[in-house]
Amino acid sequence: MGLQPINNQILIKLPEKPDEQITAGGIYLPDSSGQRLPMKGKVISTGTGKITDKGKLIPMRFNPGDIVVFKKYVGIEVILDDNRHLIMTEDNILGTLSDTKDIDD
Repeated sequence: MGLQPINNQILIKLPEKPDEQITAGGIYLPDSSGQRLPMKGKVISTGTGKITDKGKLIPMRFNPGDIVVFKKYVGIEVILDDNRHLIMTEDNILGTLSDTKDIDD
């Protein structure tokens, strides 16, 4: 199933296993709320970009395949092909990562 975001929206696939919290002393801190979302994911698809008040199109800065870091608790979670995804605006993305070994394909 495909989902094509519009405007400055981005579809991000979340890793199957969320990042773990481990203290400096090596103690694992489980998430008791069940609501903790990972803060990184893989861009699956993007909209065309943001349209200004004057009608000018500002193209997207991110491309499919980019591994991105984003703010906590943003976006709308959707399930596509039994995988968790988030749809969020480009403004919620903080940057890209070059290390892609933790993101599921």
